[in-house]
Amino acid sequence: MLAALSVTILYLGTLLDVLVLTAAGVASLLVWLAKREMPLPYAISLYVATSFLSLLLLPNPEAAVAYVLFGGLYPLLKNTLERHRRPLPLILKLLYINLIVTAMEVISFFLLSIPFEGIWLLLTLYVLANPTFLLYDILLDRLLVWYEVRLRPRIARYL
Repeated sequence: MLAALSVTILYLGTLLDVLVLTAAGVASLLVWLAKREMPLPYAISLYVATSFLSLLLLPNPEAAVAYVLFGGLYPLLKNTLERHRRPLPLILKLLYINLIVTAMEVISFFLLSIPFEGIWLLLTLYVLANPTFLLYDILLDRLLVWYEVRLRPRIARYL
């Protein structure tokens, strides 16, 4: 059910090209929820199933690539990146997002035949991606605390 919901969210993100990364971010919450409430293999299988289905079914492959490289993978890696002493987690997160942006551009150009818009647009993407990702990470931490403190006690009897 979570895989179907994730693919639906990603499909809604393809309706407007601007919402591709937003949909990948929202779908990532479902991977985190599966990781929190079920054993890790279930969360990994949710990520794999959603990735496979989105690559097959979505009309815009860019949304599927954003989910495969960013949205579905980050909740699985988040705790591993944060286990180190400061400032290493911040460096690892910035390295992660820059590798993801590079991989998305390479995949978009070589596999999806999306034309390269120029080096200035790519540099702008890097400059905007880093603070946006850090903001996403902070908001994700706050949302996870809210879930643990406020929402989970209310729904614990149903889980």
